[in-house]
Amino acid sequence: MSWRTVRVRWKLYSSVCLSVCVALVAVTVIAANAKHHKRKHRGARQEALAATPEQCALFYTSKVRPLLVERCVRCHGPKRRAGGLRVDSVSAMLEGGDGGAAIFPGNPDESPLLLRVIAGEMPRGGEPFTEEEIALLRDWIKRRPVEPADELTPRPKSEHWAFQPTQRPAVPSVADPHFAANPIDAFLEYAREKAGVAGHNAPADRRLLLRRVSIDLTGLPPTEEEYREFLDDPSAAAYENCVDRLLAGSRYAERWARHWMDVWRYSSHDERKAMKQLTYGSRSIWRWRDYIIEALDMDKGLDRMIVEMLAGDEVAREDPKILAATGYLVRNFNTLDRNLWLSNTIEHTGRAFLGLTMGCARCHNHKFDPISQKEYYRFRAFFEPHEVVDQGDKQLTFVRDGANTPTHFLKMGDPKMPDKRIWIEPQVPAVLGHAAPPKALELSECGNKVQSSGRRLALARWLVRDDNPLAARVAVNHIWLRHFGRGLVETPAEFGVRGKAPTHPELLDWLAVEFRQQGWSMKWLHRLIVTSVTYQMSSSTITASEAAQKDPDNRLYGRFPARRMEAEVVRDSILHLAGKLSVAVGGPDVDTQEADTSPRRSLYLRLSRVDRAPLLDLFDCAKVEECYQRVESVVPQQGLALLNSSFVWRNAGHLADRLAGRADFIEAAFATVLGRPPTTEELDAAREFLRDQEELLRSEAADNSPAVARTYFIHALFNHNDFLAIR
Repeated sequence: MSWRTVRVRWKLYSSVCLSVCVALVAVTVIAANAKHHKRKHRGARQEALAATPEQCALFYTSKVRPLLVERCVRCHGPKRRAGGLRVDSVSAMLEGGDGGAAIFPGNPDESPLLLRVIAGEMPRGGEPFTEEEIALLRDWIKRRPVEPADELTPRPKSEHWAFQPTQRPAVPSVADPHFAANPIDAFLEYAREKAGVAGHNAPADRRLLLRRVSIDLTGLPPTEEEYREFLDDPSAAAYENCVDRLLAGSRYAERWARHWMDVWRYSSHDERKAMKQLTYGSRSIWRWRDYIIEALDMDKGLDRMIVEMLAGDEVAREDPKILAATGYLVRNFNTLDRNLWLSNTIEHTGRAFLGLTMGCARCHNHKFDPISQKEYYRFRAFFEPHEVVDQGDKQLTFVRDGANTPTHFLKMGDPKMPDKRIWIEPQVPAVLGHAAPPKALELSECGNKVQSSGRRLALARWLVRDDNPLAARVAVNHIWLRHFGRGLVETPAEFGVRGKAPTHPELLDWLAVEFRQQGWSMKWLHRLIVTSVTYQMSSSTITASEAAQKDPDNRLYGRFPARRMEAEVVRDSILHLAGKLSVAVGGPDVDTQEADTSPRRSLYLRLSRVDRAPLLDLFDCAKVEECYQRVESVVPQQGLALLNSSFVWRNAGHLADRLAGRADFIEAAFATVLGRPPTTEELDAAREFLRDQEELLRSEAADNSPAVARTYFIHALFNHNDFLAIR
């Protein structure tokens, strides 16, 4: 062996020895570090296993909470609740999110929070938890977490105000006796006193008040004769007598039917003409609209209407007028997708009658309200068996229960993924109470005995029970909204955790309880509202009271809130003042192509996803998908439509002809169209306008120039802001 070979082998041997030494040193260091970490972990474990609750709480505040705040609260805190979970308090982790509780005290190996951390699923996009941090969480959960006294605990969702029983508060005593007669005034004056805001607007001008209440209750402005009769009556009961007259007529029923048709999503049927197939509703859905009008006219209790709309076939199977009420359910009929049909029914039943977004729990537990995914499907079970019986154009379309179809839990809300191991029984969300179990019914239909599940009847009767905390509140709020332009709860279809709290909760509950005790009479509630001092105040912001100045948003109702007419009121008022509005009530929908020429009220015009009268659409008519509160836009196209519409021009001519023989034509035109006399400046300007127009038209050899000039003048008044405003 050469010397060179010996040198190479010696270098190789030396390198191996060095590597072994380095490895031994590394192992020694790692072992030492492991021993150190083990001692440190043992110390933390001993600290975590301290026996007293005070020590456990201290361990949580000093070590666990800072860790969770640093690593988890970004995604699971008050601003963002991924998976519906918050980890910024012990109670929030115990309540959990969409998948249930995050921790199980004493059982770390089954606590989802720890299991996800160990699996590396959390925190997403961040550094994984170290073994030491995992061990710390494990020991904390094992010793049963204790919430410290200083924890800012999120209130349980079930404690939200809307889920608490309605209680009739005492009507408050107020210093001003002017507000003592009507409880509405007493509650609102007490709120002003409590806020330290004195005063309110004076009563409205009697002409404006009559116009306001007439449009509110009938959707039509007063006639000249009605103005004269009211203004010439000096009695103290003149206004109340006027209110009773307005509520007694069919015009009231038509006006408020349109409001409830908004809430209950009335829609003419959608027909795919190429396929000769209906996708939504029925050709006879208008019979449901006529049912609503008739029920309001006779002041049928809203509780009874709810029962008949949800289960008319189960309470009066052979009464075609009651069967028509089930148009509420027929309206959702979808021949192409039954799952979508039922989903719409559940979502909008929840929003219309309970003010809750039930549909949020279709795919997972509700992220905000205490409604689980399982409770969603229990609610769906009330509707599962029902089917639509469509008898064509000439007869009544109604719903009835068909086969006893099972309700299955749909994983992720997917109809292709039903869990067929469980047959879900109908029930309402636990936070709202408990509905009586449905009883199967034997009914008579055309002389034959038929069966029905009784499910929808059980749901309807629960909805209007006194212990349901929501139905009466929601109904009262809808009525208040349409008198004052804003509800006591400003989110009328969202009373849940995401909605706004009531501005006057005691007043809301007093009205809800009293409404039930008055047999759910809507006419009673209308009368109470419009005879209040609050409703009769001036809407002026120029001569505003201290309350109006210090409360610009009018939360304390120191003045009446002015607003614009709805779309239907604009069209109907023009027809009414022109003397051309039909008095016919009910019947099939009028095609939208006839909207400019038909004398029928606007609620009889077809309204669907594809059918809208252009003038009504411009002035924000109801959206058929949902319209729990009308929008009020101001766009140039509205002014252009009133200026150029043949409908407006034609009816301006009709009204001009009616007033043509009057010596006081200008005053009569102002009083009829605007509900007030002209000012001196307006009177002078009007005389000059008519004179100039007549001369211009004569110079152009126009036929009957005075009549045309009068038409121009009436047309200008139809475009006046005072015509479009309810003040």
